[in-house]
Amino acid sequence: MARALPLLVLVVGSLGAACSGNSESSPEVDAAAEETLIDAALDALSPDAPSPDVSPGDVTPADTSDTGSGVGTDADGGPAPGDTPPNLKVAFVGDQGNNANTVAVMALAKKEGAQAIFILGDYDYGDSPTNFAANLDKGVGTDFPVFAVVGNHDVAAWSGYKTKIDARLAKIPDASCTGEYGSRASCKWRGLFFVTSGVGTMGTGHETYLQDALAKDASTWRVCLWHKNQHDMQIGGKGDEVGWKAYQICQAQGAMVWTGHEHSYARTKTLTALGDKAKAYGATGPFDQMVVQPASGTNPGSTFVIVSGLGGVEVRDFEAGHATDTWWAAYYANNAWFTNGTKPAGFKLGFGATFLTFHVDGDPKKARGYFKNLAGVEIDRFEVTRK
Repeated sequence: MARALPLLVLVVGSLGAACSGNSESSPEVDAAAEETLIDAALDALSPDAPSPDVSPGDVTPADTSDTGSGVGTDADGGPAPGDTPPNLKVAFVGDQGNNANTVAVMALAKKEGAQAIFILGDYDYGDSPTNFAANLDKGVGTDFPVFAVVGNHDVAAWSGYKTKIDARLAKIPDASCTGEYGSRASCKWRGLFFVTSGVGTMGTGHETYLQDALAKDASTWRVCLWHKNQHDMQIGGKGDEVGWKAYQICQAQGAMVWTGHEHSYARTKTLTALGDKAKAYGATGPFDQMVVQPASGTNPGSTFVIVSGLGGVEVRDFEAGHATDTWWAAYYANNAWFTNGTKPAGFKLGFGATFLTFHVDGDPKKARGYFKNLAGVEIDRFEVTRK
């Protein structure tokens, strides 16, 4: 099985070289060759392959109890209302495409021990809900928990995509969502609260919805999910497509922000002044230590922003205009790799996913994250504290 992985890495490298520009189309792959590569990818990422980041004790069985507010431990020894169960691990990935890498990234997420995948928009780039669903089935099976938000390449066929993601949601017995799932909805799953938003992509009223939904929730961990970016919240050539208000709401509510759209990986430092470039968006603290905190009194609140857009369609360049940005803690693109103040040697190009495990080390307000590519290389590692 070990021989299959280098085959996949060669494919990843060739796609990155071919797609280092701003093309939005998914590379065409010969059907027979694609099936061979998918089989190789799944074989290489089977439980027999070593994974230094996961041990059997890292995965906690599902807790299906209802959650509300508060922290600590309940009388039965389980997570207190508002907390996640210990070691709740999830994956975040966007901009998937329709090829062997798309499936391999899904398989990587499952192999790493993620208990759910959050897809950050732009599914198959072909307006084909059937292909999107088939790739999920190949990568993680038909019943694996998958949550999703709309991307700009999903709008034309959104009714079909929504049918597929609704069907997935219905299979998750401990998940509940209200609103327009995928574009303007609030959800709870195992103590984790998240809002799926189409801000900048589809629909209106998103900022008001974000404000109201987050203000009503008292969960320890809250997540804002949307697809598009502001120019300074990605490392490529994307413009200002969201507006700062949505980011500012999530900061004030102490909710982390996850996006896709730009086909690279990027993580900011802790931010306390989103929208204020003169203050470098309030970037503060160590590169690898993130803090999320609701605003209170003179405290403006804090958050961080991650772009996880290496789901399989292409890998883009870090653009020179971002060379003076001082708010980045890590990034990984076609031509650059920076993490926690260093530029590591042995750069390897590759698609991958970002992982975050909540309630680690016995602390319900601590989380640990990393990005890993299909070559098995850990690109970035960080911790998050909820205050």
